[in-house]
Amino acid sequence: MPNEIFRKLYLKISREYKLAFIITVIFGTLTHLFIFTNRIPNHDSLHSFYHNQSILYSGRFTLGPAASLSSYFDLPWIIGILSVVYLSILVTLIVALFDIKSKLSIILISGLIVTFPTIGATFTYLYTADAYMLGYALALLAIYITIKYKRGFLYSWMLMLFAIGIYQATLSVFLVFSILYIIKRLTETTADIRIIANSLSKLIFTFVISLGIYALIFKIYQKYNNIVSYQGLDEAGNIGLTTIKNALYNSLYQYGTFYFRGFITNYDIKLFEILNVIIFLLCTIMFIKVMVTSKIKLINKIVIFILILLIPFSSFIMYFISPSVEYHTLMKFSLVAVYISLVIIYSEYFERTKKISLSWITIIILIVTIGNNAIINNIAYLNAEIKYERSQSMLNRIAVKSEGLENYKDAKKIMVVGGLKMWTKISSDTVANSIPWMTGAMGEHILTSQSRIRNMFEYYLGVYLHEVSKEQAVQIRESNEYKQMETWPANESVKVIDDVLVIKFN
Repeated sequence: MPNEIFRKLYLKISREYKLAFIITVIFGTLTHLFIFTNRIPNHDSLHSFYHNQSILYSGRFTLGPAASLSSYFDLPWIIGILSVVYLSILVTLIVALFDIKSKLSIILISGLIVTFPTIGATFTYLYTADAYMLGYALALLAIYITIKYKRGFLYSWMLMLFAIGIYQATLSVFLVFSILYIIKRLTETTADIRIIANSLSKLIFTFVISLGIYALIFKIYQKYNNIVSYQGLDEAGNIGLTTIKNALYNSLYQYGTFYFRGFITNYDIKLFEILNVIIFLLCTIMFIKVMVTSKIKLINKIVIFILILLIPFSSFIMYFISPSVEYHTLMKFSLVAVYISLVIIYSEYFERTKKISLSWITIIILIVTIGNNAIINNIAYLNAEIKYERSQSMLNRIAVKSEGLENYKDAKKIMVVGGLKMWTKISSDTVANSIPWMTGAMGEHILTSQSRIRNMFEYYLGVYLHEVSKEQAVQIRESNEYKQMETWPANESVKVIDDVLVIKFN
């Protein structure tokens, strides 16, 4: 009977895995409940009320199938819950991969994962968030299968290939957590270097094969179709000495500015940066103590040191693949590994050696980090809501001016000239200085292009207008009527020329 089958399966799952899954569901739902239960689109969401996300031109060949599990509609609650389930699976895999037994450590890992700023930034693009979370979970699953099964590497590359096709940033997730696993194994005094080398070779095989096949598919598609210039994807594979040199610098700079932005740039120093300084100091102290006091072989120590040096570059591996790639917050999930490494060291070393003072400091700092990150996410959601409502109000103002025109009924198309400029203290100053830059949530409004304004006219005001053709746009720009127009918010900044509603921002 089904009931008996499920009961047996439930009993076979360890308590640690159940705890990891359940706690992550609780933390994830509570942290992100606001974005899950409100309709808060950003600039890209305006294209995705109903979208199959089959955007092959950006190299995301498997994004469509992954996102389709929650339907083609942008359904906040469904996508949110599915995303939390994927995150719960991801946390369970981390617990299994690193053999975490401590209940407190499991709770800390769950909280650190679901509150990490990258997760909040991704949820501002909620229409695609479940697919991205699935991609991260598949990257961890690929590592787990490669390590835990003798011939797992023979098919784990398929999972990784699917993950890369969802989002290329999963490459960094695979690399960084693989490095973290190997470092953990090397710190074990009873570890056999040959077994570890075997695991490392399998992980490299999985990475190389999956990336190699993806690159082949990418190049074939690029030959017969267009790969967009977005994020430098069209330049992928153009690697030279200058590319490597720039990649090394950019990786270190991005790595540093994410954790210590207020100390490196002109932004204010906030609790986020202060906590990160303490976390890095704790990791350094713990690392030194482990290296000095434990009986780790010299060769292991050398390899560990090299692997640690590779982490910043592995976190930004796309710099070494695509010269002009721009790393935004959604691509930085692998950076959570620093927090996870602190929990692992605490669980593996301090708990067992009864380092009471350092243990308490570590626990308190990580709990405060979880709470602070949860607040950061919700500040981001607050700004996302404000800029969405601000955009609605602006659209209504544009509509009122448009409908006041005598020939408004002639308008069948829309043409937007220039970009809408806004500045408010809350969005451009207060929020920007208070939290890490979270792509999707930051900014003043979502009316960032002609197509987005057109979509918002349709979806929110029920006004259907076609986008003007390039040829007609050129003709209108050369007309006397257009040349007499003023810029927004003047009355003459909105006109109907021929059958086109023209909005002139600048």
